[in-house]
Amino acid sequence: MQLYSALVLLIAPLLKSRYSRGYDFLIVFGWYALAKFFEAADRFIFAHTHVFSGHTLKHLAAASAGYWVLRMLRLREPRAPKFIAH
Repeated sequence: MQLYSALVLLIAPLLKSRYSRGYDFLIVFGWYALAKFFEAADRFIFAHTHVFSGHTLKHLAAASAGYWVLRMLRLREPRAPKFIAH
């Protein structure tokens, strides 16, 4: 299920949208990928820092992805419709 969600984030900027800021989905994907990396490196990160774990960083990265979605929604603007002349 997570793979399909990630693919949607990568495909969304390629689709025509009625709103601007579609490329913010790539930044959201980056935060998501970073969260997955932190999840996989949980023990390694804690073993080397002794302060925080990858699990903690995963939640911070996931929260950043959520923030970026809200930011995108706040800053996006409607695009003018393109009319086809006959």
